[in-house]
Formats: sequence, structure tokens, C-alpha cells
Amino acid sequence: QALIRTDDHGDGRVRVTEQDARTSFARYIKELTAQNPIDLHILVLQIPPGSSQQTASARVALGEEISRRGKSGDDFCKLVTDYSDDPTSKNTCGSHGPIPFGSLFPELQNLATTLKPGEVSQPVIFRDPRGEMAVLVVQMPKERLRTPTYDEVKDQMMDRAFMEATERQRKLW
Repeated sequence: QALIRTDDHGDGRVRVTEQDARTSFARYIKELTAQNPIDLHILVLQIPPGSSQQTASARVALGEEISRRGKSGDDFCKLVTDYSDDPTSKNTCGSHGPIPFGSLFPELQNLATTLKPGEVSQPVIFRDPRGEMAVLVVQMPKERLRTPTYDEVKDQMMDRAFMEATERQRKLW
């Protein structure tokens, strides 16, 4: 049975089929592969602005302890939950989801190319573009990112194909 979607106006000017969705899926996979996405698990220990050298050293020492524990087999996700100062990734094992490799800061790109799956890094002192400092402990996920199958994203691909067809039709109007 073919999936067909037409525009809401019912005049049939925009119509997509399952083949259109499969074509969109092929483009999506090609784009995804080109981005080389990676999903690092990052534990963040903030070094507050204006901190003394003693405070910064204490954060580095904590990072070293966390790294040692992660390397010796402690659950990295639990370490993130217990210690990370990043509220946006504290409950996701330090993950912000897949990010294109080229979008990572150079320090993280270096770790991404040297860590083996499941391996935990030494602490890295990091300064973001705003000048804020942190100590990062990074784990390369044990599992490589899995590319979704067409059936898993069929609905999204129908939507994508419909949006592409609508845009093509709009340009013709």
C-alpha cells in the first residue's frame, strides 16, 4: 500500500508518495554521514569567574579523581549526575545529543579522535569563547551512533518530502 500525502487545500498541487519519502531518507542519510556526528559524554566542573588559583586547582584535582574513578569502572553517568555543573546534560549522562564533528571545539575534537569507545579522558581545562573556564572529563560512548532505518523515521521522512515538495511548488507559483 502506497503512502500518499496531499496538501491541506485538497487541490492536489502538492503530493508526495512513499518513494518521495525514501528519496528524502537517502538525502538525509547522506547529510548525516557528511556531518560525522558524535555524541560525547561530558562532565563539566565550572571554575567560577574570578576564582583563586587554589579554587581552580581544587577543581582540577576533583576532575582527576573523577577521571580515575571513571577509568577504574565507576558508572560515568552516575559520576555526571553526582558532580557535573551542567544542568542541561546532568540527567543525560553528559550528552547534548549527536553533534557534527566539525562543530566541536578543537579540544573536544582531539579527545573524540583519541578516546576509544567507553574510555574516559584525563581532565581538560577548557575556556569557552566567552572566557568562562571549566574542567571537562569526557567519555567516548561505548556504542557508536546508530543510523536509523527508514521504517523508524518514515513519518518524519514523509513530512520532510512534503516540505520539500511544497517548497518546489511555491517556487513555481
